Amino acid sequence: MNDLLTVSSSLPARSIPLGATESRPVAQAARPGAAPLAPNVRPAGSVVDPGEVLDRASRAAARAMFPNREVDVTSFRDEGSDRIVYRVADRETGRVLVQSPPDALLRFYASARQALAEPLLALEA
Repeated sequence: MNDLLTVSSSLPARSIPLGATESRPVAQAARPGAAPLAPNVRPAGSVVDPGEVLDRASRAAARAMFPNREVDVTSFRDEGSDRIVYRVADRETGRVLVQSPPDALLRFYASARQALAEPLLALEA
């Protein structure tokens, strides 16, 4: 799996390490007698929840896309399409800046899902 996230925007392209929350080196696992690790740093070789990594990466990407704004990133499952939606909103105004997938595509997925829920052909004996 690729460990870098490339952010595309009108800003110059840059890569953000998926596991990093800031641009500082990740601490190594604690040695016996050493000071404990910071709460958000995992020991080397520990198991990471993929959803947590994706959420962290989406927040980092949103901060990179909108560097002059305070943004909130929310994710939820759309009922109609049964898809995960990521939404970036301006924290001050609440205005949605970016949503993936967009509403039109969610409606398309929902209509396709509904059409596939019904049999295409009814056979009678």
